[in-house]
This record gives sequence, structure tokens and C-alpha cells, in this order.
Amino acid sequence: MDGMSSLLVLRLRVVWNTLRTLSAHSRLKLLSITVLGGGIWIGLYLFPYFGFQKVVELLREGSISDVIVSLFFFILMIMLVFSNAVIAYTAMFRSREAWFLNGCPYGPGTVFLYKLGESLAFSSWAFFLLGVPIMLAYGVHKLAPWYYYPALLLFFTSFILIPACLGALIALAISWLLRPWMRRVLVWAGITLALAALTLGPAYLQGRRSAANVFIATTLLRRMSLCHSIYWPSAWISRGLAIFAGSPGSEGVGDSLFYLGLLVSNSLMLCVICYAAARKIYRRAWNQTHSLSSRTQFRFLPFELAGRGPDAPMFHLLAKDLRTFVRDPVQWTQCAVLFGLLGLYILNLRNLRYPSEQLLWRNLTTILNLASICLVLATLTTRFVFPMFSLEGRRFWLIGLMPVGRTLVLWGKLVFSMTASLFVTVTLMIASDLMLAEPPGMILLHVYTVGMISVGLSGMAVGLSALYPNMREASPAKIVSGFGGTLNLILSLLFVSTAVAVEAVPVYLYTLGRIAHRQMVFGLCGAAGVILVLAVVAFTVPMWLGSRALARMEF
Repeated sequence: MDGMSSLLVLRLRVVWNTLRTLSAHSRLKLLSITVLGGGIWIGLYLFPYFGFQKVVELLREGSISDVIVSLFFFILMIMLVFSNAVIAYTAMFRSREAWFLNGCPYGPGTVFLYKLGESLAFSSWAFFLLGVPIMLAYGVHKLAPWYYYPALLLFFTSFILIPACLGALIALAISWLLRPWMRRVLVWAGITLALAALTLGPAYLQGRRSAANVFIATTLLRRMSLCHSIYWPSAWISRGLAIFAGSPGSEGVGDSLFYLGLLVSNSLMLCVICYAAARKIYRRAWNQTHSLSSRTQFRFLPFELAGRGPDAPMFHLLAKDLRTFVRDPVQWTQCAVLFGLLGLYILNLRNLRYPSEQLLWRNLTTILNLASICLVLATLTTRFVFPMFSLEGRRFWLIGLMPVGRTLVLWGKLVFSMTASLFVTVTLMIASDLMLAEPPGMILLHVYTVGMISVGLSGMAVGLSALYPNMREASPAKIVSGFGGTLNLILSLLFVSTAVAVEAVPVYLYTLGRIAHRQMVFGLCGAAGVILVLAVVAFTVPMWLGSRALARMEF
């Protein structure tokens, strides 16, 4: 690995200079991120803590919290593998730095491992942001000993290397083996299989469901046994942390160290495999990726069949953004996976009818579905909508020469974001409520809620993107990692959490029998008014600030 030390020193200097610049000129920004990020962390700690206690109390099964943690790591492992594959492909084959490094006298294995570390940093920071407070809450819930908390960081660090290496190997194999037509066939085959699974899977599982339709903890444990299998790295980290949290004796610590050894040894083995594979095929995969024919024409818009579309400038701006989105598989594949997982879960709600037979579980499931849809949307607007303005880059002056106002460009991106988010979120919310047999009034309220949240999140992402642009950066992940992207994510999470909590309080009080039905209706009407005010503020203030900043901007 000749030259790795020089690359690491270079990266450390860049990070150090960035931190020094922020501490010298952006103390207010650092204070804002610290305060808002601390509030998010407190919320991410309190909600799982009370959630663990409530679930154990309702199900009367102490081990159910261990199963929830195992499922949490299993889902995160799958998402991290896919996220690392997408980011590693971009970092190793599409970034400008990769072009430069492949022209320098560095070995292919060295370049590959260096870019692997970069993709690991950009894909796994959210894992620490989300996982640490949740597992702290789990440790407090289990009354874990003191050494559970330092061991938590060791488990996390060794765990994230496994999906990072797997994702990098997947990106390397796809770039080396698949030709352009094979990739298109693979994409359409995957879409076809996913649609078939969504259509036929629920009916198949519905036929195999047992007649006893009672929600008991043993049934839940049995259905989640696959996620708790010893063959998954997610099971190693969940079992190791569970032993640390619940077995303070020496024997328990020894078993936990065994699982930690499994994580460390397998992560290091995968790093060696990555280095060896990169030395053999990385340069060939690089040449294969950058020697493809560019004669293929993509026609995906209906109006292109007629040769031209309407003459409205807004229409052409929307068409440009849509083409950019569709032609970049890094973007639409992540959106498809996240919303596809939500859709798969919602379509399988009919197989979990046992919660909906009780009012408490039906209302809890509905609120959680609403929160999950809106939180996923907040993540995607931050990840994909916020960088759209900055990705125009130094070519923005071309758009500035058009005979239209600058703000029309901003509103074009807003309309694109609102149209896509409203279509997906409203569809998922209606499907969820229909699966849970919600009354028409509640369906309308939930559609109204996701609609207002979609409008607010779109306005926030587009407005802040113009207020805090980064025209010099070509990587969306790096744009999002800046101050503007971090601020947008924090404000989006606060907005969604507040809106969902305001609507959940009357339903929760009615479920516990503390208020009557009429009082719940009045409470929901008041919640609808509060959500409208929050959406208007989240939409108008960032858009107004972004429009002013765009009008004063010089290119």
C-alpha cells in the first residue's frame, strides 16, 4: 500500500483546515448545529427509552427488546450495504479525485482503499448519529454496567466496516463484469421482480397465515427469527451488546468478546479481500467504465416522442431536472429502495392484522407509519433536493442567460420536488390507512398531514439550497455534509417530529380513555391548524430567504 500514508496525511490536513476555518469564521453556525443536533440526540434517546419500556410492558416479554435491537441492526446492515455500494461506485469511478489519483503513481489497491474510507465516512455518519442514542437508551433500559458504553463504540466501529467492504466489492464487480445493456436488463429485471413480490407476496403470505390471529410475543419472536440468525453480522453486534447489557458476570463478558472478535476478524478479512481484488481488477474496471459508447439515447418523457414540449420556460426547467434525476442511477435507486421498503411493509400490513384488531395497536401503527413516511421524505429531500441547486455549479451562468428571472429556476426545482414527494407520500399513506381499515375522516386527515409536510419539506430544502449553495463541489454527498445540508436535515426532522407529535397527542389521549370522541375531534382540528401554520412557516421563510440570496448572487 505504497502512498497510503501520504493520502491519509493529505486527508487529515484537509479536515483540520476545514475545522479550523469553521471555528474561526462560523462560530454561530457551529453553535446552531450543536444546539439543534443536541436536541435531536435527546429526542432519539428519549423515544426509544420509553418505547422499550412500553413494548415490554404491553407484551409482557422481556426479551422482545433484544429482538427489536436485532431487527434494527439487520435493517441497517442491508441499507448500509446498498448505500456503500452506491457511494463507493461514485467515489471510485465518477469523482474528479478518482481521475486524478488514477493518473498518479499510486497502486490500484491503495487508491481503492483510500476511496473506500471516503465512502465509509460519507455513508456511515448517519449510522452513528442514529444508532448511538438508541443503543444508549437500550443500555439504560437494561441497567447495563459501565463497560457496556465504551464497548458500544468498539462494536459500532467494527460493524460498519463489513457493509462498507461488501458494498465496495459489489460496486467493483458490477463495474468490471456488466456491460451497459446488461445493467439495463438487470435494472428492469429487478424492478419486475420487486413488483411481482409486492403483488403476489402478500396474497401468498395471507394464505399461509394461521387461523389464530392473536398478537402474542411468541409469534413475533418466531417471525423475526431470520433477523436474529447467527450467520448475520447484525446478530453478532446485537447479541454481543445484549450480553454486555444483561450479563455483568465474567462468563457473559467472554461470550460478548467472542462476538466482538467475530466482527473484528471478518471486517479485517474483508478489507484484505478488497485490497487483493482491487489490485487485480480495479484498473480494468476503471477502463471498462470509462470506455463505454455514448450513442445510446434515452427517451423517457412522453412529449419527446413528438419532438418538443410546451414552450413554457417552467416546463423546460422541469424536464431538465427530471432528465438529470433519471440519468443518475445513484439518485433514483436510493429513492426506489427506501420507498420500496416502505411499500413492501405497508402491503404486508394485512398479514399483521392482529395489531389492528385492538384500538391501541391500530392507532399506534398508524402514527408510526405516518412518522416513518415523513421521516424518509425528510431524509430524501435533504439528500437529493437540497444539492440540486448547488449541482448546477459553475454552469449556472448558462441558465442565467435565459430570458427568465432567477427565481423561476428556484420555483422550478420546488415544483419538481413537490410533485414527486406528494405523489409518493400520499399514495403510501392512503395504502397504509386502507390496510388498517381506518375511517374516511382519519384517511383525509393523514393525507392532509403528509401533504402539508411534503410542501414544507420541499420549500425548506429548495430555499436553504439557494441560501447556502456550494457551487464548487460536484458530489451531492459532500454538499449535503456541509453546514446547509446539516441545517436542513435538523430543521426537517424537527418539523416532522413536531407535526406528527401534535397530531398524535389527541389520538393517544382518546385511546387511553382520558378524553371523549368529541374532544378528540376538536383536538385533531386544532392539530390540523397547527400543522398548517408549521408548513407555511417551513415553506415561506426558507423560500423568501433563498430568493433574496439568489437575487444578490454573482456568478
